[in-house]
Amino acid sequence: MPSGNSPGKWSSDTCSVGDARVVALIGHGGMGKTELARWAFNYEEKSASGSDAAAEMNITSLQRELTKIIVMKPDMRYLLVLDDVCIDESAASELSRRKTWEVVLAPFKQHGGRGSRILMTTRAEICSTTLDAGVRIVLNGINTDAMTLLLKKTALGDAHANVPMKLQEVIRKNVGKLHGSPLAAEKVGCILKGSHDSEHC
Repeated sequence: MPSGNSPGKWSSDTCSVGDARVVALIGHGGMGKTELARWAFNYEEKSASGSDAAAEMNITSLQRELTKIIVMKPDMRYLLVLDDVCIDESAASELSRRKTWEVVLAPFKQHGGRGSRILMTTRAEICSTTLDAGVRIVLNGINTDAMTLLLKKTALGDAHANVPMKLQEVIRKNVGKLHGSPLAAEKVGCILKGSHDSEHC
């Protein structure tokens, strides 16, 4: 768990029955899951000898791509990022969905080098269960102080700038309505920036 001074509100759960190689970032839209996953991917990419990235994929194309990449280079360490995993619960039983993902990820788990990881982001905790995530991190957004700073930075270009009284009041009244979402804070900050700039033209 983060310290009391942490700007983020999140909880981490290491499951005794899950696969520790699978890490799940769970949270509502706008909580920063994709940004964290992108940061992790870019960090790994800098130290990797090579990387392969794919855009949108279905289960069949993902399985084909994993087999092609990983089986050919079994000793390499991989970071597989699955962003915005969404499972159609009406499509099959939980057991059937688990088996499908086991087959899809088998090349990665069997041939990926020591230290390889799967990082998934999802809005639904059931998806992390289906993929047998051993580490689950739930993002609950950033705290009020951090939200206020982000709003100021986006609206004024400086989180510590002197804020006009009128703008201060708008931020104070609205910060709680954003429910800790960094994405929402940036969007509102941009709106406030436009309003503030027009008043000073």
